[in-house]
Amino acid sequence: MELDALFQKEALVFSFDNLIKFLTHNQELVEYEDKLDEIEFPLFVSWMVNGKFNGSLGSFESCGVGELLQEMTIAAAIEDDRFAPITMNEVPSLRCNISLLKNFETIQDPFDW
Repeated sequence: MELDALFQKEALVFSFDNLIKFLTHNQELVEYEDKLDEIEFPLFVSWMVNGKFNGSLGSFESCGVGELLQEMTIAAAIEDDRFAPITMNEVPSLRCNISLLKNFETIQDPFDW
């Protein structure tokens, strides 16, 4: 599946829907489409409130994007202990960034970059 603009939009809408449902019902309620799990990538989800960084978590292990996106959407919003958890009052000021990690290269040394 090509990671096009439509996919990016769907992933962002899914993330916001999932966060809002979690904040209002204290659980992850949004079902994701199976097509999201046909794609496997490591990913990170980052949240910004009023343009300021407010949390980012992810995984370097490949997993179905639907499952991982659902998990990291909430984790980045409320479990990144560098920041206060995001609240419903902040939702109108939120921006989200989803980074799919790809094209990893094997290195011989940690300084081989």
